[in-house]
Amino acid sequence: MKFYIVLENHNAMVTDEQTISKSEADRAGKELRLEVTSSAMQSLSNWRAMHAQPLSAAYKLLKQKAQFLDKNVILSQRLKRAPSIIHKLKRLSGMKLSRMQDIGGCRAVVADTGKAIKLLNQLTKKAMKLEKDYFRYPKESGYRSLHLSYKYKPIKEENLKYKGLTIEVQLRTKVQHAWATAVEIVGIFNQQGLKSGDGDQKWLEFFARVSDEFAKIEGLPTTGQFDSDDNIKKIIELNDQLNALSTLSKYQVTTQFIDKKASNIGEYYLLILQDKEIKITPFTKNSYQRAIDTYLAFEKQFNDDENTDVVLINAQPLK
Repeated sequence: MKFYIVLENHNAMVTDEQTISKSEADRAGKELRLEVTSSAMQSLSNWRAMHAQPLSAAYKLLKQKAQFLDKNVILSQRLKRAPSIIHKLKRLSGMKLSRMQDIGGCRAVVADTGKAIKLLNQLTKKAMKLEKDYFRYPKESGYRSLHLSYKYKPIKEENLKYKGLTIEVQLRTKVQHAWATAVEIVGIFNQQGLKSGDGDQKWLEFFARVSDEFAKIEGLPTTGQFDSDDNIKKIIELNDQLNALSTLSKYQVTTQFIDKKASNIGEYYLLILQDKEIKITPFTKNSYQRAIDTYLAFEKQFNDDENTDVVLINAQPLK
C-alpha cells in the first residue's frame, strides 16, 4: 500500500508556459476520457496548477472568517488528484474539464453545526455561493457537509489569466470530519472505494447507520433509510461482524523524515505512505515548480496502479 502526498505553497504562481486556455483544457479532458496520454496529462497538470492562485484567495477568505468564529478550526486545501478528475470526466459524459468546479478545494472543520451555519452565512455575504446542503439533505452514504463555490475575480493584472476559475469550499463539523476520515481510511487500507459508495456493503451500511446516530446528536435530519428504533442494535451487530472499531484502531502510521539535513518546516512536503509508514521530504518556499513536476511524475508513474494515490494539498501546521 503506497500513498503519495505533496503539500503546496498557497501563494504559488504558475508560469506563462504552464498557462493554457479553456479550449485546450477541454481538448485534454476529451482525450483523457479515451486514453491517458503524456501530453493530455501535462495539459491537465497545467490547468490544475492554474487553480493555485484562486485557491489561495478562497483559502485566505475562509481562514479569516473561520478563525474568527472558531479559534480551533482545522483548515486545509488541495488540488484534485488526476485519477479523480479523469474518473469524473468518464462518469459524467457532459462534463468538461473547464467547467469542473472542484479542481481546487479548501475546507474548514469547526466545532459544531451552529458554527458551521454562522460561517456559511458569513461566506455567502463575501463572494461565495451555497451549492449543496448536505446538512439538511445528506447523501445516502451518510456524508454530510456544506459545499460552497468561489469564483475568482482578480484585482492584479497579472492574475487576469485566472479570472472565472472556480474553487470548492467545504464546511464540516468535527463529528462529520471524524466520520468522513474513518470512511476514507478504511477505504484506503482495504483498497475499496467506500468514499464513492463502492466496496463491501457491510462497511457501507455500518458507516451509514453510524452517520444517522451522529446526525441525531447534532440535531440534523437522518438519511431516512433505517428504522431508528433498532439502529443501535444493527450497528453493534455490524461492528461484531466487521470487527470495525478494532480494525480502525490498528490503522496507525509512523513518521520519519527522509532528508535529515532538510528543515521539517517548509512550504511543500512530499509524503509517502507505504506499509503504514509516512516518509516526508520537505521542499523549500521557491520549489513550487519542482513540486508540481514531482507530483505529475508520480501520477504518470502510478497511473495504472490502483493501490497508489497522489494528491496535492496544504494542511498547515505540519503536525
